[in-house]
Amino acid sequence: MDGKDFFSQVISIFTEDDAKSTSSKKTSEDAVPHVSFDVDEQVDSFWERLKALSKKVLVILAVLLLIALAFSYWWFHPALNIHNIDIWAPLAIFILAPSFLTLRRKARVYKKGKGSYVKDATKARLFSVASVVPAIVLLIGIFGLLASLVIFPGNAYRFSSLLPVEDVAFTEDIEEVNYNEIPVIDRGSAILLGNRTMGTMSDLVSQFEISSLYSQINYKDHPVRVSPLGYADLFKWLQNRTSGIPAYAIVDMTSQDARIVRLEEKDVIRYSASEPLMRNIDRHVQLKYPTYMFGEKSFEIDDDGHAWWICPVRKFTIGLFGGETISRVVMVDAT
Repeated sequence: MDGKDFFSQVISIFTEDDAKSTSSKKTSEDAVPHVSFDVDEQVDSFWERLKALSKKVLVILAVLLLIALAFSYWWFHPALNIHNIDIWAPLAIFILAPSFLTLRRKARVYKKGKGSYVKDATKARLFSVASVVPAIVLLIGIFGLLASLVIFPGNAYRFSSLLPVEDVAFTEDIEEVNYNEIPVIDRGSAILLGNRTMGTMSDLVSQFEISSLYSQINYKDHPVRVSPLGYADLFKWLQNRTSGIPAYAIVDMTSQDARIVRLEEKDVIRYSASEPLMRNIDRHVQLKYPTYMFGEKSFEIDDDGHAWWICPVRKFTIGLFGGETISRVVMVDAT
């Protein structure tokens, strides 16, 4: 065998290997499944299946959907406000996206004259323009989110000027503090003291538990922390909801004295966070004022020992979700 034949055989071997490699690669590529997903086709298919249903079934489905939506709103009671970031996701998923797809489909079928739809350029143009509206609303939400960030141009100054600054004389405007009224315990210590005292109330401890709120207030010009009792569980609520919550805890922040204050029958607490239904304090105030965005509530008592819920209303002044301030306060008589 001469050198020329040898090199010819070597070249042919490598050529065969390359061909086999290419062939196997093509085979493996052909073996990969390919999924074709067309949004328009899926929407058309959905509408065709929907049309196949009888009117009675469609009415029942619509009623069930409305009931589900009404119950969801009642249970979760979100604030119906453009500044409430929690409603933007449901708005985009359940309203904006379906509206966009439906209007886009209408424009397409009128443009091509598909099925029972007669070709109509005017209607196609009208639905095409209308489909832009949901997209614009979504873009407004995205822009509002970006405009709420500190890094957005001009927001540094807006955030820095949220609180007005005044020049005052400290010695004239700030009174000297009585050292006997300086709080010496924090919220965690107040919780321990309150729970310890609650343990001595044999008739209450089996039915109720102290809420973890422990709001700090001035009670008769003295710093204290107060917190209402709450139903221990669902069964305790069923047993006691008619008579209400009969007491609250109060902890002196200077002397560290803790006591459970029992209420008269006319002053028992009926609206609380432990109520699961209509007398739930969060649900009560939100459904009463559906557009208000409430902040963290506090439980307070007046100098007569009457129980109140203080619910601050938030307001956003920078973009859609930035520059939070308190615009007003809703006071709820806990009885």
